Amino acid sequence: MHNADNQSNTPLFDDLFCEVSYDGTLKQKDNSFFKGKNLSNNITENFEEHLAPYKEAFAKLETELREKTFDSFDDVLSTAGASEAIGDFDSLLKELKSAFDAKASVKAESDVDVEDKVEVEVEVEVEDKDKVEVVAETVAEKTTES
Repeated sequence: MHNADNQSNTPLFDDLFCEVSYDGTLKQKDNSFFKGKNLSNNITENFEEHLAPYKEAFAKLETELREKTFDSFDDVLSTAGASEAIGDFDSLLKELKSAFDAKASVKAESDVDVEDKVEVEVEVEVEDKDKVEVVAETVAEKTTES
């Protein structure tokens, strides 16, 4: 009996991104972003033939995730997690997350208030306090007119 249990835990097919269990279930392997899921049942032979549509689906998903504009990385993750595809989700999602993080960093730097920038520049360029107040008032008037 112990031997049969070991055999049922041994996959019939195993690669980096999926496996086919002894009972014929094709399972997407877990990755660092989401837990893999069962994709198909009753696969006992011709594994590559059964995997081909899922690999093609990953190629299409990869193109979609790279080309489509998403509001957040969570939206990307949701789309990827819901897909029925087999591929290197770790590399793809790490790359896309890095792009979102870089975009967020640039946006945070550009969100500085224009008036704050102008006041800082004026204080650095002009040392006489009376002149700074006059310049600051002029700048404030121009920004409220815009």
